Amino acid sequence: MTRTLTKSQQVERQTLIRRSMLGLDYWLYGRAFLLPFCDYLKILLNKPDPTVITLWDSADTRRPIFSTHPHIDTKFYREGGVVIPNSDRSVACYRSIAGQIVGDNDARLLFERLFAHPDFTSANEGKVFAETLAKATSPPAPTAHKYIPRENDNFTHDETRDWDTAYRRVLNTISKLLEGLPHMRLKHPASSCGANLFSFVFTALVARESQPTRLIRQPQSVLTKEQHEFLRNGSEATTDVAKMFLRIFGKGAEDAFHTGTVTLAAPLQIPDELNEAKWHSFKNLASKHRIYVPIHIEGSPWIVLLRFIDSDRPHWYDIFHFYHDVIPRIGAMLRTEAKALYLDVIEGLFADEIAKSDLQSIVSRFNQRSMSLLRNLPFPRIYLTDKSIDGAGEPIDLPDGRRVLIGTEPNPYFNPEWTYDPLGGLDTKEACERAKAAFAKEERRIRARFLGHRHSIVNLNPGPLLHAALIQDATQISGKSRTFVADAEKTSDVLFATLDLVMNKKYRPLQNKGVADILRWLKEKETSGVAHAQLRIEPEADFMPPQDAIEEIFLVFWNLWHNAARSAYDHSQSRTFEVALYRESESRLVSFSQDEVWPARKRQWVDYLNGVAQTPNTEVEPSGLEIVKRSLYHLGWDISAIAAPAVTVKIHIPCS
Repeated sequence: MTRTLTKSQQVERQTLIRRSMLGLDYWLYGRAFLLPFCDYLKILLNKPDPTVITLWDSADTRRPIFSTHPHIDTKFYREGGVVIPNSDRSVACYRSIAGQIVGDNDARLLFERLFAHPDFTSANEGKVFAETLAKATSPPAPTAHKYIPRENDNFTHDETRDWDTAYRRVLNTISKLLEGLPHMRLKHPASSCGANLFSFVFTALVARESQPTRLIRQPQSVLTKEQHEFLRNGSEATTDVAKMFLRIFGKGAEDAFHTGTVTLAAPLQIPDELNEAKWHSFKNLASKHRIYVPIHIEGSPWIVLLRFIDSDRPHWYDIFHFYHDVIPRIGAMLRTEAKALYLDVIEGLFADEIAKSDLQSIVSRFNQRSMSLLRNLPFPRIYLTDKSIDGAGEPIDLPDGRRVLIGTEPNPYFNPEWTYDPLGGLDTKEACERAKAAFAKEERRIRARFLGHRHSIVNLNPGPLLHAALIQDATQISGKSRTFVADAEKTSDVLFATLDLVMNKKYRPLQNKGVADILRWLKEKETSGVAHAQLRIEPEADFMPPQDAIEEIFLVFWNLWHNAARSAYDHSQSRTFEVALYRESESRLVSFSQDEVWPARKRQWVDYLNGVAQTPNTEVEPSGLEIVKRSLYHLGWDISAIAAPAVTVKIHIPCS
């Protein structure tokens, strides 16, 4: 990426970099100051990574104060280090030759000319810069991937419905921001333009098979629809585009994540597979220079942006102005949107939990759900507690009058490198207060409307009239009319059972019933216009469910029963399906089996139920199966599905 420069060009570059450094925000400290300082030095050098830049205390050169590559061992050599004027700090640069890290003399000369300018040596700006640099310290490099198990760390349920929804919103937010940058475009002779700003987000995975257990941060590429089409370039390779992009360009994103600084990359050695016609767009991009820029969210480089540099432009100036002028605006937008999203998700979780009748267990329920977000979002953990927190915690009153505290603690999966506009306790309290206010307002509205119409609801209850019609002489009501009335009475029973659960009334037809009786009750309420269930119940598999979980159990059974009945009625010749309750090993199982074949679009739901794919639902409102998975998560039960070719959905209930 380097080329011979005229003297005037060298002076201009030095001037731009010097002014950028002197213009840094000096109220930042630690890495918040050192990261852009090193970014500008790497852009000045304009060399592909790895370019190791270190900062040393001139009085103690046993180890660097800061390194852009903390995992690479470096030694201070006096002829290679450049003392920064008015400070006791030295900066040194290294390069790799045949796998060996050696001092970079060209970089040393460049740094000497940069810091020899009067703006650094004698002007007030240089003295302020040196004072800030002298105070800037960096915490020791974390034991990067060592994972310390935490109490109540539940990885079985980490991929929850809460994250399914939140993650889609994260990706949509990033995509919309990047699509709004029309001045950076990729062009391809055979296709339309594409936005020339790609992004990666990181998630934390736990590698338990290694000793000690390791924590791995893994990137995922975020492609806008326009970028996806550009990369596909008219081929049929639709499903592999994101995976191929991650495989070809993900390594640079990982380097930028782990160093926390920009990464400049030279054109790739083109893999043979990219010579295939369907990967022509990838081959075109692989031949370009690239820059990766980490965007720190809550102090962690969670988002990494990638831009390809057109070969017909002056690389250095394009890179400099992109980093200096464009990145600050994009970074501010992404930080704002990410924080708002996280608080919105927390607000939604809190609203869900306070709307439930069992407020006694809200602390454990909310904490379990909020924990599930941490491996995918770099924000601190937000939790509730009914115990006092030493010098911390924001109080909030629950609808039942009980007071709990809202606390925060560090995210165990993302190490913040520095503090920048951190999420505070007041922010989280305000989110929960908004949820509580919205819940109270909606509760008052529903209660007022319900009470206003209760006289009409009681008087218009169709149950007695329907029953009276059914006991009439067969000559007065018969045939399809009698069938219709019978169906209406069954539907009325299910409706009133649901209302009783929602309104927390005393009449509950499912209370104090075992699982077998609940299934038999649903069988009794089948109507003529749906497929009919064939019950198979093993008596030894029956059990009495927790009475405070009846609403969740009814929600699961009724949704799966209704889906199976509707699907079998539409696709099965027999118009029947089987519902079975039985034991298998250490579990009880409730299964819903249909003999029809699901179409391809519905098979996506099989992968979702099995936990190997994201939900195919593209709507904001959750689907029935998403609600089922959420309720099963609260119950501590699991679900699985097969479709080979007949469809069976199984609920796994631990015997303990």
